[in-house]
Amino acid sequence: TRYAIAYFEGLLKKYGASRERKTQLRTFDVVTAQKVAVANQKLYVNYQDGFVGYGLKKDEKAVEVTSCSDLDDIIAIRRDGTFMVTRIAEKTFMGKDILLAGVYNKNDDRLVYNMVYLDGASGISFAKRFLVSGITRDKVYDLTKGTKGTKVLYLTANPNSETELVAVQLSDKAPARVKQFDFDFAELAIKGKGSMGNIVTKQQIKKITQKSVGDSTLGGREVFFDSVVARLNHAGHGRYLGAFDTDDTILVVYKDGSYELNAPDLNKRFDLANIVLLRKLEAETVLSAVYVDGESKTYYIKRFKIETSTFGKRFLFISESKGSKLLAATAFAEPAVEVTL
Repeated sequence: TRYAIAYFEGLLKKYGASRERKTQLRTFDVVTAQKVAVANQKLYVNYQDGFVGYGLKKDEKAVEVTSCSDLDDIIAIRRDGTFMVTRIAEKTFMGKDILLAGVYNKNDDRLVYNMVYLDGASGISFAKRFLVSGITRDKVYDLTKGTKGTKVLYLTANPNSETELVAVQLSDKAPARVKQFDFDFAELAIKGKGSMGNIVTKQQIKKITQKSVGDSTLGGREVFFDSVVARLNHAGHGRYLGAFDTDDTILVVYKDGSYELNAPDLNKRFDLANIVLLRKLEAETVLSAVYVDGESKTYYIKRFKIETSTFGKRFLFISESKGSKLLAATAFAEPAVEVTL
């Protein structure tokens, strides 16, 4: 043992100069099997024939819908108002006439479905907002009354419980004098998957189209930034950034004098070593910066509002001259700096 230690100490003394560590020591967050396999597959859906899986790339009728892992569960809702959750596979038959399919997370209590369906027995159209929880894999559930001739007329999945305003157009044969009106899903309470829903109309519906997406009815979701693992989270780890609603944005300012806008994506790992500022972007946010121009060696102070809206693209806000450097940046309402000559 002494010989081995002395040998490596000799190597370090002889060859170690100017060969400092180039890798970084970083604490890793808790790794689960599903997170490790997050992006290794693509989920495809053949809506017409009813097949779902990651092995349908060569199926001409299949459409890529999202990224997934081979450990995920998937959900498929059909036109007749029934749905099923199953373990993802290369190719799985989940019933013909699929309207919506995606990855299913049993712990997601924010994903809300907005739906309008026609009851086959009465001819009445109902609207409902619902969560999907407490399910058994490979069991068929019914989201409607289950009567013959029932069909779903409108269906969306809303990851942060967003509401919608839709335009309902009645059939030309409908006796109603007004044949088009708006329906606001915000007027409905979020209930379980087995709820019947509220009456939209007793007339025959020709078409339903989305007019606008509203805010989350469950309120903004609290987001935290954990600097240890450089990720966002909802679990309360790290610095509190605020409650994020549908259109809210993360502002990141980098040491090179650029800024970037991001959605509050929990899977994104931020480049913490090169970040000066990370916070929620508010409508009144003003960014203040001090930088030196590389060509003239002049020091400048600037204050500005973020006017771009593109996600994932950096925008330089200091001089492009070689050698220019950002010295300080803040989003405080009344910032102050101390200058030492």
